[in-house]
Amino acid sequence: MNLKRIPAAMLVAGLMSLVLPQVVQASEMDELKAMVQQLRAEVTQLKEQQNKAAAIQAVVPAGAQAATSASVGSAQGPLSINVGGGTVSLYGNIDEYLNVMKSSSGGRINSLQDGAFLRSRLGFKGDRAVADGYTVKFQLEQGLNLTNGAAADPAGADTTNGLTTSGRMFDRQAWAGIATPYGEFRAGRQNAAIQARGDYIDFTTRTLGSVVNNFGVPSRYDGDLSWISPRVNGFLAEVHYAIAGSNPVKGTATTASTVSVTNMGVYQLALDYLNGPYRVGYAGIVGRPASGTTYDRNVVYHNAYANYDYGRGKIYATVVRSNNGGAANGSGALNNLGGNIVSNNPTSTAAGAGALVSGTDATVNDFYNIWQISADYKITDKLRVGGLYGKISGPSGQLKGANGWSLGAYYDIFQNTMIYALVDSISNETFGAWGPGGSAGLTKKFSGTDLTGQKIDGIQTGFVFKF
Repeated sequence: MNLKRIPAAMLVAGLMSLVLPQVVQASEMDELKAMVQQLRAEVTQLKEQQNKAAAIQAVVPAGAQAATSASVGSAQGPLSINVGGGTVSLYGNIDEYLNVMKSSSGGRINSLQDGAFLRSRLGFKGDRAVADGYTVKFQLEQGLNLTNGAAADPAGADTTNGLTTSGRMFDRQAWAGIATPYGEFRAGRQNAAIQARGDYIDFTTRTLGSVVNNFGVPSRYDGDLSWISPRVNGFLAEVHYAIAGSNPVKGTATTASTVSVTNMGVYQLALDYLNGPYRVGYAGIVGRPASGTTYDRNVVYHNAYANYDYGRGKIYATVVRSNNGGAANGSGALNNLGGNIVSNNPTSTAAGAGALVSGTDATVNDFYNIWQISADYKITDKLRVGGLYGKISGPSGQLKGANGWSLGAYYDIFQNTMIYALVDSISNETFGAWGPGGSAGLTKKFSGTDLTGQKIDGIQTGFVFKF
């Protein structure tokens, strides 16, 4: 009942109590009195509710709401607290899987691994409207290794096991920005534009089972300034520039990272066009070496993609051209400095001094072309299956390429929990040394002799729980 109507209702009830006794029977009078008493009880209840609301307003600043929480899943979202007109959310996921791999050399891997589909993580993000059309935002995200409880990027880690050494608190993302009618502006450690477009590339969302992922995907950079445009007539643009000297140098197994002074900056450009069931796009990264280095060539990663949504699934195609395939253990130019992404690039001359683009590695002159086709199909609303085939073509005459395929199934067993199973294979040419990797690099993996010129077959099954 609206409180504004209560006085009028009480006035009418009072007049009726004065007039009606003259014209109604005693039994009807008793019924009328009961109605008036019920009305008074409702008024008392409404006043109590109004007093409780006023008490909450005294604790929570004007314009804010009381703290709330929501269960997770695609339809519900993370735990959020709304205070002072802003929202702060705690979110994350757990992804663990059993991995069985066999090399044609006879080597085997039987292990529990983290992050086949979605690297385990814990994060905070928030936003607050500061003016009409303007919202300040931030995001802090830490990668986790749930097999041993360690951070994804512990200090003094052994780089031969696919880990790095910076020991940063938020290895995945740490940025602040503002969303405006003219686009979103951000500053800090951010995901690369291509890293955030995995679900446009293939049915695995470019994770375990993806040949493109086996080659490696540059993932994120420090000191990154970016602008993400609004989508206009189907088009969206994204531009990044990572300021020179912001990326850490990898240390040793016992020494934490220092700061590179030779990094001359990383440039990114991405374009995406969406029109109904069709999507096409490009994402590219260019890293500049210091002036006067031995090999003064940009390190590049160019990726074009397209997909078509036919209703029950999608068909995907993608191509990559890059000279970022030469460094040992994924530690070279344009790879993620703060948590290796695949750690399985072909072994050759190591990048010098841990600089982002050292200018001392001759393999910067070797370009690779990767292509891949893929498709998936929703058998039910909860069960999706897919397959892909791809090929890595190395420099002419060097026999450093490979070809591979995978089949997978993903089942949403609960609203916030998915189970998955994969079968995958990659066959290396004589000097090719490519191996499978997921959203997180394998912490237990094959040696160079088990990869080079070998065929790797794998079976994996695991689960992802989002919160």
